[in-house]
Order: sequence, then structure tokens, then C-alpha cells
Amino acid sequence: MKKPVLIAGVLLLGVLATACADDGANLPGGQMPGGQMPSGMPSGMMNGGEMDHGGGSSSAPVVVPKGAQRETVRAVEFAFDPDALAVETGRPVAITFENEGSAGHDYTVHNVDGTQVEGGHAYADPGERATLVVTLAPGTYQVWCTIAGHRQAGMEATITAT
Repeated sequence: MKKPVLIAGVLLLGVLATACADDGANLPGGQMPGGQMPSGMPSGMMNGGEMDHGGGSSSAPVVVPKGAQRETVRAVEFAFDPDALAVETGRPVAITFENEGSAGHDYTVHNVDGTQVEGGHAYADPGERATLVVTLAPGTYQVWCTIAGHRQAGMEATITAT
């Protein structure tokens, strides 16, 4: 049993080293490389998840837990496709965000009160992709691009968890 703990420890050190190397100043919302927010280790790190290296904007992998639902969302100026997702509650969902636009975009999942869902943020430069993993309680969640003016231009979506 010492081997999995050692591997997890080494992976955590790699994530922390990457976070220290880039303070997130060049990514929106303080996002760190790999789509991770400063809140800590990605969910699934300790339960045998697989790595999704995302794409160009990501330097650290996102852990996709085994058995996660998988969805893909594309961004263009100024829309998400699809603009609505339906997912299962209580089960992780990995959303791969592909930016087919000519500007940087993000896909940020918000609770009904407007706060960001833990793990619910992915940023991608044009032509790139990033993955986020969330586990949602029952309800409807609002999604929008947090880059100035993009939401107002129509970059909004919903996720319904049942």
C-alpha cells in the first residue's frame, strides 16, 4: 500500500511545483496551468483516475476519475455548443472544453448564487482544449465565459444535474 501513497505524493509535488512556477497571472480568474484552481489537488487523484492532458493551454494534467461521465463543449465567438448539458448527480463529469474561436475563452460553472463550482473552470487558447471535472448536486447550474464582455455577447449555457 505504500506505493500508491508515494505515487500520489510525487504527483502532488509536481502539481505544486507547476503552480509555483506560474502564479496564474497570465490566465483568467487566477487559474493555474492545467485548468486547476488554487484550491488544491484535483478530485480523483487518490482513486485511480486517469490523466487527461487537455491541450495547449494546459501544462499540468487534470485527473479524470474512473467511471466519470464525459461531455465535450465547443466555443466560438460568442457561443457554447451545446449550450445545455444534462448530467447525473453525484457522479463526476469530465467536460472537455474545445476552443474553436479566434480568442481565448473559458467555461466556468456557477452555483445558483453565482459562486464558482469547485473544479468548474477551464480556459483554452484558440485551437486548444482543456478539461474540467465536477460532481454536481441536483439542480441547474449557469455557465458563462468570464472574460470581459464575452458573457454579454452570448457565451452562456446551463448544466442540469438530475
